[in-house]
Amino acid sequence: MNLREFITKYLIEEVGKIKSNHPFLAFSVMSIGIEFLGKCLNYTTIEDICGDAGKGESANNFNYAVCNLKSFAKYSFLCDSSLDSGNWLYHHLRCGFAHNFMVKQGLSLSGGSNDFSDKTNIIIGCKDFYDDFYSACCELMEMEDKASLMAENFVDEENNITGTTTNN
Repeated sequence: MNLREFITKYLIEEVGKIKSNHPFLAFSVMSIGIEFLGKCLNYTTIEDICGDAGKGESANNFNYAVCNLKSFAKYSFLCDSSLDSGNWLYHHLRCGFAHNFMVKQGLSLSGGSNDFSDKTNIIIGCKDFYDDFYSACCELMEMEDKASLMAENFVDEENNITGTTTNN
């Protein structure tokens, strides 16, 4: 399975299946998926994406995706340098899920729509967020300069191996 097929199957289709009935789980996958999309933007080979090339660059990769994919434009203000050194969304959403399986104070999640009217409690709705995440995945896959990356083998389905390193 190449990278395009992986993004389509897992990030778009599988997250799409769980977003309505299990929005909390969908948010966790999407928050990690945004960092992955940023890696795909920043690197040119699967080996770089899966290897040590981006080690310690989680915040940069996450923010790069949010700030450079048009589909995430409405969230870019949450990466503003005046908010938590430009890592507000990364810290509150992605790190909250990755380290505690819970978002951090000041961010609330809902099943439906975004509400950015109260800057002390940002509400991100799973329906809106998934629609934007879906569009971001498609946007990345349609980039001409990423065509060769999208065609690279990413998952060996027969042996259930992801990426090109043996310990994934």
